Amino acid sequence: MKIVLLFISIFAQTILSGFTFRSIEASYVVKYGILGTVGEAEAKIKIDEGTYKIKITAHGVGVSDLLSRGRVESYESTGLVVDGHLLPTLFVKERSWGEKVEKKRYFFDHDRGEIRVIKSKRVGDETSESSERLGYYSNNDILTLFFNLPFLLGKDLHALPERQLVAVGAKRDTGLVSVKTPMGKEKKEIEELLERKDPLLVVTLHQKLFSSKEGKIFMHISKEGVSDRIVLKDLFLYGDLYGELRYLRVDEKEIK
Repeated sequence: MKIVLLFISIFAQTILSGFTFRSIEASYVVKYGILGTVGEAEAKIKIDEGTYKIKITAHGVGVSDLLSRGRVESYESTGLVVDGHLLPTLFVKERSWGEKVEKKRYFFDHDRGEIRVIKSKRVGDETSESSERLGYYSNNDILTLFFNLPFLLGKDLHALPERQLVAVGAKRDTGLVSVKTPMGKEKKEIEELLERKDPLLVVTLHQKLFSSKEGKIFMHISKEGVSDRIVLKDLFLYGDLYGELRYLRVDEKEIK
């Protein structure tokens, strides 16, 4: 269940609107083969006077919710808007189930090129906490990374060679994430899989998701700049994991 929630949180982050908005609200649903709907996620971003806040909340549905004991995961990034892109000062990842709550808070020191992570855990009335310097530095977390893609890669996503990027909250030891535009035969196969055409992206998380060793995700970007359909292909037993945009609201205007 943890991986399902991670997955829907990742694709809920992929909004490439170029910051012509003040606020966005979006919700997503995830379906897994014959099991049907297994998860939902809600994403919100607000930009106000040079600051921003992004929050993603994800939870299981039906049998998945029961098996995960009501597990909820949230991802939150706050920081500054600098020269049109998002610069995080704090990234928080929290998950809770039953009587357990685990939280990681990442504090960015961009002047020194350092990030400090504080880990806390609560089980019932017992709590513990530790602090350490992260083994790598990035000026993005996994939430701001996808919002900042037009600045990192250029706005033309139709012919993008594979690029390796780094973001806090991605691969545990290095923060590595790979992004590319599919070409040739691969592009045609992904178009059929997603039932969508350009722009398409292939995102590799470099970690095992179910039986997918690299965590390779195929996604389509809608005309509003939002990831509206995504697939993690050929998973164990039940086939493909599909994610779809269910609701989108931009600056108080309902789009879908």
